[in-house]
Amino acid sequence: MPHDPSQNFIHRFPQPLDAVFLPKSVAVIGAKDTMGSVGRTILVNLLEGKWEGNLYPVNPK
Repeated sequence: MPHDPSQNFIHRFPQPLDAVFLPKSVAVIGAKDTMGSVGRTILVNLLEGKWEGNLYPVNPK
């Protein structure tokens, strides 16, 4: 397979949307113990999906 020179550029320079699509950490706002809540569902999906970054569950109570 031929080498694509554009791949060198992509890997050498951070892209403007990397922070959105490739985050190093995620805060889940509204994470709570209530089964079926959106915050809990997102948190469980990240944990079961083997999220490797920092995870911050946030619940104001």
